[in-house]
Amino acid sequence: MRQKSQREQAEAFGRLHREPGILVLPNAWDVITARVIETAGFSAIATSSAGVAWALGYVDGERISRGEMLAVVRRIASSVRVPVTADMEAGYGTTPEAAAETARGVIAAGAVGLNLEDGTNDGRLVDVALHQDRIRAVRETGGRPGSLSSSTRGPTRSRSRNGHPPNGSVRLCDAPTPIAPPEPTACSFPT
Repeated sequence: MRQKSQREQAEAFGRLHREPGILVLPNAWDVITARVIETAGFSAIATSSAGVAWALGYVDGERISRGEMLAVVRRIASSVRVPVTADMEAGYGTTPEAAAETARGVIAAGAVGLNLEDGTNDGRLVDVALHQDRIRAVRETGGRPGSLSSSTRGPTRSRSRNGHPPNGSVRLCDAPTPIAPPEPTACSFPT
């Protein structure tokens, strides 16, 4: 079977987001875990930034360089026939330009999705308006519709009544514009 083009992968990934039901994205940290996930019948794969870092001897939290992370994403994306979305930590920099550079690298690596966290390595949150600008930069970098699906994950954005983050809480939302809702812990912005 021939490998799908990146555009075909992106279109398939977009359809998976629009289909009814829950989209499960098992995490891979190397080629063999990606192939196991694909063989098990999953229709898409997400990379695990922590898993990739740990497999290469780094601790989690952007201790691995953007280039090394993208090299693993490239190997994974080129070894499977299903769409791959890349967990790129907090984007390797807090600026919209850094987020855009990371998005360009994800596209060049062959992935069709990107996860961008809203925290910094020192535990602070990125300002909401700045994070919205970072998301816009990622979307603009994705270019044509369907070429890159971006999501943002911020477990620290959602607070329980006592001010502490809920354990294991994840909420998905679809938005027609790159404006992050004020409270979600995970948000997908289909292109």
